[in-house]
Amino acid sequence: MRQGDTYARVSAEGGTKRVQPNISLNLSLLFIAKYQHYDVGLRLLSTVIRYFQANNYLTQQNTPKMSRDIDHLSMELPSLTLSQQNELFSMLRTGYLPSVAYRVKGLVFRDSGGQPIPSITETVVRTSDIA
Repeated sequence: MRQGDTYARVSAEGGTKRVQPNISLNLSLLFIAKYQHYDVGLRLLSTVIRYFQANNYLTQQNTPKMSRDIDHLSMELPSLTLSQQNELFSMLRTGYLPSVAYRVKGLVFRDSGGQPIPSITETVVRTSDIA
């Protein structure tokens, strides 16, 4: 069931607060190997790929140092076309370097503060307002 008012949350004290809606982001990460020795860069990139192949779903249980504000992160290896790679390295103003790109899903920013919503304490009905 969906919450009726998406901008209201019950706080730990039991009061209701008005908060901004969650912001969910998909993040793109690019790991670039820029080493004098080409084989060192490729070996380190393959280490990154092996790590995320084995750990493509990060949670508090398998990544204890991850912030408590993050529920989970999902790592995905997208396939970039040669044209996309060319645009990416042109944007970085460098020639092509050995690299691997990942898409991170599940990053959610929540409004933890919020403004208290005043509760209704009394109801006044005026007979003059009723026609």
